[in-house]
Amino acid sequence: MKKKLVLVTGAGGFIGSNLTEELLRRGYRVRALLKDAESTKNISALIDNKNIEIIRGNLLSKETLRKAVSGVEVVFHLAAKADLSAKSYRPYFLNNVIGTKNITEACRGKVKKFVHFSSILAVGLPNIKTRLDENYEGKPQHFYGVSKKETEKFLMREYKDDNFPVVILRPSTVYGPREFAVQYLLFRVIKEGKFVMVGSGNNLTSYVYVKNVVDATLKVANSSKTSGQIYFINDERPYKFKEVVEAIYRAVGKKPYPIKIPFWLAYAGSFIYAKICKLLGMKPLIYPSRVKTMILDYAYSIKKAKRDFGYKPRYDLNDGVKETYKWYLDNGYI
Repeated sequence: MKKKLVLVTGAGGFIGSNLTEELLRRGYRVRALLKDAESTKNISALIDNKNIEIIRGNLLSKETLRKAVSGVEVVFHLAAKADLSAKSYRPYFLNNVIGTKNITEACRGKVKKFVHFSSILAVGLPNIKTRLDENYEGKPQHFYGVSKKETEKFLMREYKDDNFPVVILRPSTVYGPREFAVQYLLFRVIKEGKFVMVGSGNNLTSYVYVKNVVDATLKVANSSKTSGQIYFINDERPYKFKEVVEAIYRAVGKKPYPIKIPFWLAYAGSFIYAKICKLLGMKPLIYPSRVKTMILDYAYSIKKAKRDFGYKPRYDLNDGVKETYKWYLDNGYI
C-alpha cells in the first residue's frame, strides 16, 4: 500500500531533519520545503532516498506553497525565523505570522492534519518551580515568542471558525544530533574545560531530546483526538540545570567540577563581552538573555499529551546526552 505523502517545512533544520529522517525510515513519502539558498547538509544522507522530494521556496510565495501542499495529507510546519538576533519584530512577523497564514490558506480544505511547531517562549519562562500545563497564559518572551503566540491565536481561530485540522506543539529546550546553537555550545565548553556555572544550578529546566519530540510529533499526527489542541512536549520530568551539566560531563568522560560564579557577575560580564563582539563585528557566543535563562526555573507538564495521544518519552537525559555527544564526536564537531 502506498504510504502517505507528507510535507515538512523547515526540513533542513535541526528538528525538521530529524523528523524527515524518521518519516523516511517509516516509509512515508516526504516533500521537503527548503529556502532557496538553504544548505542540505542536515539531510545530505537522505536526499538520494526515492521517497523524498525537495522543493525550494519560502513561506511568502503563495505559488510555491500551493505546489508544496498539492496531494499532501499531513503538513509538519517547522519553518520559522527562530534565532533571537533580530532587533525588530518585522522579520519574525513576516516569516512566522504571515508565512503561517499563507501556508494555512494553501492547506485549507486539502489536508487531514496540520502539525504546527510553536515554542515555550510563546508563554515565556515563568521562573517558578511549579509544572505548568497548557492553561498557563504567561507572557511571550522576545519578538520570537510574540510571533509564535500571535500565530497560535490565528491557528486556533482557524480551528474554531473553519474546523482547520491544526494541532500545536510547544517543545521545550530541545537538544540532540544536528543542534548547533546553545546546547551544542554547552557540550563544547564542557568538553574543552571552559564551562562556568552561573548560580547554584538548582533551577528546574524542561529539556527534551529531539527523538522524543519526533515520537510525539508522529503520534499526534496520527491521533483523531488532537485537532484544536496545544501540547507542551518535553522529557518525563524537569531536570535541575546542574543535572544537565553533570550528564554532559559524564558523557565526555570528565568529572563535574565546574567553576561557579554569581549571577550578577556573569550578567555584567555578558554585557561587556557582547559589546566587544559588536565592535569587532563578531557574533557573541553568550549574551545577557542567555545568562538570565541559565538561572531561571521553567517546568512544563506533559500530562495532557500523555492522556490525549499516549506520549511517552523513550529517552531520558542520560541516554539522550550520550547519543548526542557520540553524534558530535563521530561527525567531527567536538
